[in-house]
Amino acid sequence: MSRISWFPGHMRKAARMIEEKLKISDAVIEVRDARIPISSINPTFNELVKKYNRPRLVVINKSDLISPSDRKWAMEQICKQEQIENVIFTSAKTSKRKIVSKIKKALVQNTRLKNSKRYQFKHSGTMAMVVGMPNVGKSSIINLMRTSMVRGPNSVGGERSTKSAKKRRTHVAKTGAKPGLTRHIAPIQITNDPNIFLFDTPGVMIPRIESDDVGFKLALANVLPEKIVPKELLVEHLLEIMNNLPAKRKNGNEKSKLYYTNALKLPNNEPIDDVNELLYKVGMSIGRHPDSAAGYSDAATFILNKFHKGSFGKFLLEDMDKHTRTGQLPIE
Repeated sequence: MSRISWFPGHMRKAARMIEEKLKISDAVIEVRDARIPISSINPTFNELVKKYNRPRLVVINKSDLISPSDRKWAMEQICKQEQIENVIFTSAKTSKRKIVSKIKKALVQNTRLKNSKRYQFKHSGTMAMVVGMPNVGKSSIINLMRTSMVRGPNSVGGERSTKSAKKRRTHVAKTGAKPGLTRHIAPIQITNDPNIFLFDTPGVMIPRIESDDVGFKLALANVLPEKIVPKELLVEHLLEIMNNLPAKRKNGNEKSKLYYTNALKLPNNEPIDDVNELLYKVGMSIGRHPDSAAGYSDAATFILNKFHKGSFGKFLLEDMDKHTRTGQLPIE
């Protein structure tokens, strides 16, 4: 197939807006999808952060979809390749006060330590920009922080706030399963003591995806819209990844079982190498005879929905064999 690409006009405009807002921001929070912690890197963000010399915190979201050893591997690669010290793993669905306090604490520490002169005269508070590719969970992270307990200057990352502390419940950032919901950049206050504001920015893709392999991973993680890559091709790529999982699971505490064989109720729980055979058997199982294109499409949709719900187990979509391990542990 031709090279996968998706960079609509509003993203080009958003990229320019992000650079303008970065000039008045104290720090950057870059959100990535835990299943593709390397493939969801946008080099444009890296260049802007270096250009304006802003401290950066990397938040690896949706970490409930990968295993502990996968988190360790992702941390190693990020620290090694990008020389980043501030990395936090989180899930907007399961992580609450602990993760939120870590993010707030990292923001305050970095703006005070690395931008102390600017901070002393910035009475309005700390301004951070949240960036990332579409649908990695930027708005969910902002809403998680927004609905957490507002703390005083002595309680950031520390004790539970007092009864007088306020709680913000309104979700002010748009969220959804489809990429590209956020179109504007506006400041959102997440705490009032100290004052911390976040810019919720639109998800921005890179103008050119380096390979179809990376494009498939982005599509499987819903970073790309469904229409960009045919579902049958996505299932073929996903099947190859899942069938290679046992060889990569060397930790004795983890099962090497292929969960998809059970989740899809395949005969004898045996893995299948041929995607057409898989689509045929799944189509027959769900009552959609695959004699037609619609039957195969429905089978592919069923498989991808199962994957997105986590029915196939916890695993990375990255090719781990392309990278070398270093030995650092993730922040939990």
